Amino acid sequence: MTGRGGGTMSKEEKDKIAQEYFGKPYDELDTNQQKSVGGHFGGGKIHEMSEQKKQEGGSE
Repeated sequence: MTGRGGGTMSKEEKDKIAQEYFGKPYDELDTNQQKSVGGHFGGGKIHEMSEQKKQEGGSE
């Protein structure tokens, strides 16, 4: 794979998302909440690309 580190998140990014969604630092989240933070980061990027693709292409 090439790119920016294979999609890993910094501690600051994890903490920011954790604060937004759960109101506490990433280290204090349970396993499922931590997975949600990771999914938000990775899934959010995929969702953004999908929406952008829909807007560009439309239905032909």
